[in-house]
Amino acid sequence: MATIDLDLFAQMNEDPKATGQDLVEYVRYSLDLGHVSFAVLRSPGSVVHQNNYGFSTYPSEWIQHYAKNQFWRIDPAVVLGLKRVEAFDWSEAELDLKLKRFWVAAKKFGIEPQGFTVPLHGPNREACILSISPKHEMDKDDWRQATRTKMIRDLLPIAHTVQRRAFKDLGFTDYSSPFMHLTAPKREILYCAACGKTANETAIIMDISERAVREHREGILKQMNCVSITQAVAEAL
Repeated sequence: MATIDLDLFAQMNEDPKATGQDLVEYVRYSLDLGHVSFAVLRSPGSVVHQNNYGFSTYPSEWIQHYAKNQFWRIDPAVVLGLKRVEAFDWSEAELDLKLKRFWVAAKKFGIEPQGFTVPLHGPNREACILSISPKHEMDKDDWRQATRTKMIRDLLPIAHTVQRRAFKDLGFTDYSSPFMHLTAPKREILYCAACGKTANETAIIMDISERAVREHREGILKQMNCVSITQAVAEAL
């Protein structure tokens, strides 16, 4: 999977001329994906139906067909996204007859039954999902490895940035996550911690001093209001 300039992405989000649609298109282009979709399932203090708000690179014909047939009742990204707190692969959904028919319908619009979703849940029952899918069908293990290694470094910050834009559009301008304010090096260190790497191992991977790693870790704990790096990883996930 290709890389994305998260700093430029954050700047785009602050640009009044850039739209939420521009954000998902940029993610699609940068990561060389088939499609990117962001949906607000529940906004702060209110309910937003799955087909009412979001940004997507899917064909408009598919979006209309999806809404007309109320496919959010079957779509694993939505069904599992409302239940899960950790990112998941669509293949984790039970493949029953209804889901098989859903994928048959999607296939007619050139959409592969392969994807990965990052769910976002807030303290006031907020729920959003960021979903990505490949251009072409990939080997199952290759796809999972590509998405999971990118999750904390790229997909989580991407999801939070697009969520900020969506909630701003919906009128919730003061809603943000401490995770979003971490610098790229701090996110990299948090990712290494999530992979079980020690401070020394992280220093070798990032080609910086172990002292710098520990200083970054202290900064992470302060910014995320956590007492340990383990808690910070759990908060990010």
